Amino acid sequence: MKMNPQESVENFIRLIRGSAPCMMRHAFTEGGCYRFYLILKNRFPNAEAYNDMQYHVITKIAGKYWDISGMVPSDRMTRRFTKKDHEVFSTCHFDEVHFMCKMAQLKVSKWDIDEKEN
Repeated sequence: MKMNPQESVENFIRLIRGSAPCMMRHAFTEGGCYRFYLILKNRFPNAEAYNDMQYHVITKIAGKYWDISGMVPSDRMTRRFTKKDHEVFSTCHFDEVHFMCKMAQLKVSKWDIDEKEN
């Protein structure tokens, strides 16, 4: 059964996100959003990069906007990427060290709470 474009994008994003839900969300919302656009562009060649005016890259495919969380509301202020935007954003990346430090802080905080309860 052939899927419509929206279902195809939703399924593809769900597949990526499902491989490591917590990590994928962090990776593609904290520095890796442009890389997520590149992944979508590879799978959906007509994809276009947009900036949501908060320095977050979202991808337009078949008239809808997408990021790792799925479909993005179309009422968000968006601006199509320029050549300069592509040059700037291609240098951005997800900071694994920062992510691991945040995860460690969360674990320490949880352990502190568990210790106090016992």
